Amino acid sequence: TATQTANFYITSLIFEPLYTVDTSFNAVPVLAESSELVENVLTVKLKNNVLFSDGSKLTADDVVRSFSAARNSRYYSTRLANVLSLSVKNDDLVFTLKRKDKNALNNLSFPIIKGGATDKFAIGSGRYKIDTEIKPCLKANENAIRDISKDIQSIALVEIHQYSTLSHMIKIGSANYIYTPTNLEINTASSKTSQVLTNTLVYIGVNSNNLYLQNQNFRKALSLCINRAGILSDVYAGAGNATAQPFNPKANTLNSKDFSIKLTD
Repeated sequence: TATQTANFYITSLIFEPLYTVDTSFNAVPVLAESSELVENVLTVKLKNNVLFSDGSKLTADDVVRSFSAARNSRYYSTRLANVLSLSVKNDDLVFTLKRKDKNALNNLSFPIIKGGATDKFAIGSGRYKIDTEIKPCLKANENAIRDISKDIQSIALVEIHQYSTLSHMIKIGSANYIYTPTNLEINTASSKTSQVLTNTLVYIGVNSNNLYLQNQNFRKALSLCINRAGILSDVYAGAGNATAQPFNPKANTLNSKDFSIKLTD
């Protein structure tokens, strides 16, 4: 239900998903213990004795309720569109898919919330929990299943009125750390920047109604003439990877022996 992207990105510190995705786009289990895909039925076994930050046990029912909330949200509805239903059988989660998808686990990254609640301060099982005693902040969750940095036991939350002020907040010291999915110019000697992997695709379309572009060989020649590295450098300050296919070149699947694809005209 987050309306600001800054609030959405911070949820990964408060809540844990069944699976997360690494930089090679492999599904990595977090709350899940194992999985099995048979045709269009995906069965996921939960890890035992996972606790929420309040000490209560995380159950399959919490996952079902969280799934119901996630599929109705603007952040997760698209990636869960192939899931027809979710049920519980012998404490295992059974996802019935509309069609078989060997990458279905990659889409199970929605946050698991206690009771599937969408309250202002919902309870999760993440590395941090919300503390509202004095000012809203994040404190280390002693029940977390993932390691927490010993150097960062608490995170102060700063109110942001306009995203255009982010760079100024870094300069004057009112914020210590900022994550932004766009290139943000922060010209200060005291700040350090680090790039993170995202999966945004920049697509250059072809007008197939054009007489010359209707020729497949001409389109191939045109594709070979496109300086993709130059576009990355000039438009996106080099923040990206050039590829001639509609897939991220860092995806481990592309390098596997069982990968095959047929591109039709």
